[in-house]
Amino acid sequence: MTPITNKASVVEITDYKYTTCSTSSGRTNLSSNFMGFFHSTFQVRCSTHGPTTAYSGTCRLDTGDCSLFKLEMRAIESMIEKYTAGLDNDIDSLMHPVQVLDRNTKHRSLSAETILLTGSTGNLGSQLLVDLLSRDNIQRVYAVNRPSSTQSMMQRHSDRFIDKGLDVSLLASAKLVFLEGDISLPDLGLSKIVLDEMRQDLTMIIHNAWTFGFRKTLPFFEDHVKGTRTLIDLARSSVQSEHLRFLFASTCSAMQSWDERKGPYPEKLISDAKHAVGSGYGESKYIAERILAKSGLRAASFRIGQISGLENNGAWPIHEWIPATVNAALRLGSLPIPNKEYQCRWIPMATTSKAILEIGFTEGALPFAVNLQHPQAISGKFLMRGLQKMIVQELRLPSDSLPLVPHEEWIASLEKSASVMKSHRYIQVIAKVHDRLPPDSPDMDLTQAMRLSETMRTLAPIENSDIEKWVLYWVKSGFLDRSMLHAWRNKDEDPSHL
Repeated sequence: MTPITNKASVVEITDYKYTTCSTSSGRTNLSSNFMGFFHSTFQVRCSTHGPTTAYSGTCRLDTGDCSLFKLEMRAIESMIEKYTAGLDNDIDSLMHPVQVLDRNTKHRSLSAETILLTGSTGNLGSQLLVDLLSRDNIQRVYAVNRPSSTQSMMQRHSDRFIDKGLDVSLLASAKLVFLEGDISLPDLGLSKIVLDEMRQDLTMIIHNAWTFGFRKTLPFFEDHVKGTRTLIDLARSSVQSEHLRFLFASTCSAMQSWDERKGPYPEKLISDAKHAVGSGYGESKYIAERILAKSGLRAASFRIGQISGLENNGAWPIHEWIPATVNAALRLGSLPIPNKEYQCRWIPMATTSKAILEIGFTEGALPFAVNLQHPQAISGKFLMRGLQKMIVQELRLPSDSLPLVPHEEWIASLEKSASVMKSHRYIQVIAKVHDRLPPDSPDMDLTQAMRLSETMRTLAPIENSDIEKWVLYWVKSGFLDRSMLHAWRNKDEDPSHL
């Protein structure tokens, strides 16, 4: 195997020693899925530990024998250590004596659940909110979200519901309590009265709020990790702590460096941080899972794969990599054929929400780790042919106007267009990350998910009718338009239409 020469780089790191590696292939995150090695000379400037230190050595990313890789693992473990401090303390020590007495006389009622849901203005969060409010066993839902300077909490939810074709009347439910707060603060930014009320009544916390950043590094997500610990502390100090369930919306990216030669990613806690090394987003979710595992709570971490559009109207957020790729492809006038036999296991939005709640409300023991991805894979070629057919059909394009081309050829067109259309966000974003697309999620063991969720067991494979709904949503929202075809060839195109 030929070594790849790595240019020396200077990397600013925080207390957690986060670092990245810039190789000649342009990769900026470390992953053991990259089967190769290179000679690395790099410098680290640590704001905590003094002057710049230089390191040099051969890095084998396929075995994890890499100085940079080990630094990243150390960063992950350091953050875990920081936010698990004190979790060994007995839960009773966190409570007021009256709360301890209440806990001894108060038992979790399956017919009167009180839920705290974070991130209900998001895509999965809004679907979870709908499904919670539609359940007869729900007494109250506290929907906690960050405040907005431009819209009321009701308006933000209403806009999201309308966009996704959800029942807006549910937002008037007497069960629903909107709260503006910040979970990274010790008191969540809420009043003592509200906090005391939640400590008395909460039976479940569903933590779904997390900023997605495809290229962000670990320090960017520390507030989210901190917020997870804040919610854990709230749960541990509640009257129902012995019975309360904590559901965490994690991601398959938390296993982004899993070696598939070991088989499917298991539904259990993985304590070796090397399997999480890669993007800061996935690393931070892995860290939160490890913290939750030490909380002493009845908890479940849902490692969710790529979520596709809604089943009812195909709503699929345009900022995600798949819609962005489709938008860029239309402007290039071609769609890429995946280099390898890419297996698409995208799971529909409503299915994801229903599965989480079916498992979360199960009467038996709650498994700590649950993997969620579509149990019936389809090929990437089938997917691309479906997208090609539906885009041509819905935009009324000539039948030969959006051919499928080899991946390398498509990438060459992408890079050429990126140099011309510097103001076009989707061309630029996909051009920067194309070497990581499509982002593989490893094959996952789905034993627990299939055992506990009827929705998962009966889920039909993705069909052309699903793809048609996605494309229709993008067309109706103006995200795809026939005028965009081959747009990159016209340097004078009005950027306002991009």
